[in-house]
Amino acid sequence: MASFLERYQAGQRVEVWDELRALGDAVREPRYYEDAWAVAVETMGRVRSNVELLIERLRADGYEFHLPGDTECRLDQPHAPPNEETPEFLAWLEELCGPLALSARAWIAVVGDVSLVGNHPRWPYEYMATDALVVQFELRFYKGSSDSREYHEFGYESWQEWVAKCGIEECGPYEVVVAPDMWHKICTSGGPAYGIVVPDLSADATFDGKYFVDYLRTCFAWGGFPGFGQWDGPNDNGTLEALKKDLLPI
Repeated sequence: MASFLERYQAGQRVEVWDELRALGDAVREPRYYEDAWAVAVETMGRVRSNVELLIERLRADGYEFHLPGDTECRLDQPHAPPNEETPEFLAWLEELCGPLALSARAWIAVVGDVSLVGNHPRWPYEYMATDALVVQFELRFYKGSSDSREYHEFGYESWQEWVAKCGIEECGPYEVVVAPDMWHKICTSGGPAYGIVVPDLSADATFDGKYFVDYLRTCFAWGGFPGFGQWDGPNDNGTLEALKKDLLPI
């Protein structure tokens, strides 16, 4: 019988992720874990390739990246891949707030921090609500102005205090914040930040109320800018189609 990884690589990507999610916490059992983790790593390897290709295409087309939530600060490197400090950071984060789902762990280990927030010279106006792909656990775009561990510790301790005061039913599970919402990305008042629910022993993380892998599929279906699924995309002779061309399916 073919493994999950073999089936995923053969094109059964949606089916495999559906089956891994259906396992729930059992995906951590020895009979499933190694194969499931291999699928998560393979998936995030494809995600990283897509991210790198999108950044290359956007740069070549005159796109200017800026920090999420800071339209005045240009971002020269919108992708910060994992480095030698990443495994220790991942272990520390899970010790702080509990295990992350396999897809979130694989993002940290394989992809790193990503922000596609910025401006395109052919889009109708600046700072469009594109909800550009942003996922940043290590906060490496902010080194020197904010320490990621202090940030996550503060968020987790604040949640614990709120639970002690109001109860878990009102507060809900803890979410590791990884991105501003679509409006705060462009310095406009909006809603709560996007986060990954923890602890989570399952295969696929919960991100902004949806599965993480499904969210990433939506991002790539819109060339890295899922906000255009809610608003009219720019009429600029096919920029979005060019961005989406030949992205790897996940």
